[in-house]
Amino acid sequence: MLVKFRLCCLVFFILPLTVQAATSAEALQKPFKVHSETRELGYHLGDITRQTVTVETPEGYALDASSLPTVGKKTYFDLVKIETKQRRLNAQTQFTIDLYWQNFRSVQEVRSYKLAALSLQFVKDKRSIKVPVKAASIIVSPIIPTVLDAAHLKPRADAKPPEMGFMTEMVIFIISAALLLATLLYVAWQQDWLGFNAKRGRPFRLAYRQLRSLRNDVSHAASFHAVKAIRNAFDSTMQSSMSSEQLPQLFKQHQGFSVLENEIRHFYQVSDVFLFSNQPLDMSAKQLLDLAKKLMQLEQR
Repeated sequence: MLVKFRLCCLVFFILPLTVQAATSAEALQKPFKVHSETRELGYHLGDITRQTVTVETPEGYALDASSLPTVGKKTYFDLVKIETKQRRLNAQTQFTIDLYWQNFRSVQEVRSYKLAALSLQFVKDKRSIKVPVKAASIIVSPIIPTVLDAAHLKPRADAKPPEMGFMTEMVIFIISAALLLATLLYVAWQQDWLGFNAKRGRPFRLAYRQLRSLRNDVSHAASFHAVKAIRNAFDSTMQSSMSSEQLPQLFKQHQGFSVLENEIRHFYQVSDVFLFSNQPLDMSAKQLLDLAKKLMQLEQR
């Protein structure tokens, strides 16, 4: 009787502790939510399967990296990469684990395979909890047809290249070519490269053509003809005989020449000395040519 009484006391004492321990373990396991997602169909030799495992844990738990599978061959597949990330979700922490499995198994018929099962471990305050993840299944198909009948043995017709419409490209090309041609013609006209109507044109354009024909001649006669050509262009522009005293009227009636006022005044000073004092011209042939070109470009505006 004494032995039975002691056994009853021992059971009565241990049973609450066992129930309490089981209740605590269940309370620890219950808050963990595990979800594994994988696309099951459409795999062939060499394809990569991404398995996404989501675990929601109470706040404060951290993933034990040592519980993750190592990269390498697992069952019929190779684990090529693992990516982990976590974020706060209300009062919980959400862990997302992406596992990339690559199939190196060639099959002769459609077949289902299982990936490796996982046993993840989470740690908090020196207390660890293991969270098992069931092995996901995928279906692998052969590269060649499983049935080599007459329909599969017959080569398929060559795929025709897609028809391309060139109308838009042709319109863009024609417009671009027209704009380029117009730009080149304008630049050639502005620089007087073409020389159309050599005996006609605005005064300074004609003067520029005359000076361009005399640019290699450094004689006194060439300088005289160059000076006269420019001065005659001023006379034609004002429709009267021009002198240094009449320059203010030129700048008043043709304000575009004001930007070259200093150069024009200098030209009249040195040309007066050259024409009326019989002294050498204090301007080179290149300076006269540059002045005539600038005046030609101004009168075109």
